[in-house]
Amino acid sequence: LVHLNIKKRLNLNPIQKKVVIKAISEYIQTLCKQFYQDFAFQHDQPDMIKFINVRTGNYLFSATSILPRSLRTQSMTNYDMDYTGSLLAEVGTDYLRLRSKKPKLTYQTFLFGFDVHTPYFRDTNIFVKNDTFNFRDRPHGSFMYGGFSFNGLSATGGYKWRNRVKIGKIGSNVGKVFQDVLHQDISTSPPSLGWPSQIANTGRVGFSFEHRSEFLFTHNKLVFNNKKYVPYASLITQVNFGSYKTNVGIGYSISNTSLSKTNMHNVRLISPQGKTKLTYKIEATYTYNQHNSMLEGYGWLRNNLADSCLQPLNKYYLKRNQIRPFVFLTEFHLGLSTPNFTAFFIHSIRSPEMKSSVKSARSEGGVDLYVNKWFSYGTLGLSFHGF
Repeated sequence: LVHLNIKKRLNLNPIQKKVVIKAISEYIQTLCKQFYQDFAFQHDQPDMIKFINVRTGNYLFSATSILPRSLRTQSMTNYDMDYTGSLLAEVGTDYLRLRSKKPKLTYQTFLFGFDVHTPYFRDTNIFVKNDTFNFRDRPHGSFMYGGFSFNGLSATGGYKWRNRVKIGKIGSNVGKVFQDVLHQDISTSPPSLGWPSQIANTGRVGFSFEHRSEFLFTHNKLVFNNKKYVPYASLITQVNFGSYKTNVGIGYSISNTSLSKTNMHNVRLISPQGKTKLTYKIEATYTYNQHNSMLEGYGWLRNNLADSCLQPLNKYYLKRNQIRPFVFLTEFHLGLSTPNFTAFFIHSIRSPEMKSSVKSARSEGGVDLYVNKWFSYGTLGLSFHGF
């Protein structure tokens, strides 16, 4: 809008206009970097790389995994099963910005990653061959993808959103490769078996559209020991659609950082006066799953494995009456921000995705591990800024 006013109203020659527009763009860019985390208005000097964010999730990183084994309860231990691991790498940019007549605070990202899900396969009485599956447990599943995202923040800082698109392959070899490397060099677990029986083995099109919104609705100043403490409370809504998972969810979060000072990963890289900043966020979401391909077999709104005899078929998957469509997830975010990078940790606790009637043959040390237990996992990440 400023650029339009300059072009229409100021009596300047083309060279003078370019100089003025460049100065205004630089000023806008400086203000955005000072007051917002990665979000920026449209200007004539877009950033090719705003940040690089890399995170990996695994049960090994669960906060409870550092406890001695004698002190862990059954719900504190993952036992190489359920949500086994993940990787997500994102590069923030301004070069995917959509043109708009109205000024908007946005940033975009390119991304690559994968998710891995497995049953409990340490029981050598069941998993004796490479293509073994346990009909009392969940199937193997994996989703490898690339994609992009569009992220926005309202002018008042009270609402932010993300639209993310992932395109890739369900049923690739990434799950087995990831587990083999992890078990051989890090966790010293037994070799992974059962991947030839994974969901859509040899590959199906993986697609996921993911929308997430956060609405700031309280910002109350509390006083502890004569010091003001400012918690930010937000309402969360999310919708996912595709051949990976189709679901809707609602949630609530409390943080010590405003929506404008963190990006959509809850990463804060703005460090005032060059100081180190400790951030936290507690988030709880309740999700209804219309379809989960990692449990029910490949599909978008339902299992469509029988649509064509040419499709890769699953040896094993769960029926609808064997899963729990409603899932509760709690996450505890902790981040340490410096002027140029942020290190962060997320501890996640998830309710069971399968019903106890699926009663698994999971056992370890003579203790039966039923599928109706809550399980936890952790995520470690780094974000680099200042490119």
